[in-house]
Amino acid sequence: LIKYGKKWTAHRVLIEQNKVLIREETGETAGSEAMIAKWPEATKTVLAGLSAKEKEEANVLANKWNNEAAPSEVQANLAETKGADMIEHFAAEMFKQAGMRVFVMSAWRDSRGKPMLGAHNHNDQFGGADSFMKTRNWDEIFVLEWQQYAGEQFGEMPSFQSLFLSSQ
Repeated sequence: LIKYGKKWTAHRVLIEQNKVLIREETGETAGSEAMIAKWPEATKTVLAGLSAKEKEEANVLANKWNNEAAPSEVQANLAETKGADMIEHFAAEMFKQAGMRVFVMSAWRDSRGKPMLGAHNHNDQFGGADSFMKTRNWDEIFVLEWQQYAGEQFGEMPSFQSLFLSSQ
């Protein structure tokens, strides 16, 4: 289950700040089953070695991130690693609970700071519907406007050819 309204806690901030050390502590390849199995114990070990001051600072950051926003590098990581899954989950829930068909266009900055564009369509996965992206010329109608809008918001024009991602 994806929790869109998940709150930052001091514990979550500390994990975010120390995830490289936690991965190293597992001694396993990132993303492997062995790393995932060792993650909880590695997290306990790394966080136990932190000072009281670091833990208090994490509490302050958690409040700040909840009331304002997480730093751009944290947002970029979330967009890159979970964004498409969150949109797919949203589309599935909207169909199951409201019978809605959803097509999502997204824009974000990646971990290098480059603006990215995305289009997400999962209609053909639910209830025998056709894919909007496969049955319409959406890219000719919407993409240039979306690219322009994203460029205005980010102060830099994303390149459609090299940066557009889609899920079907």
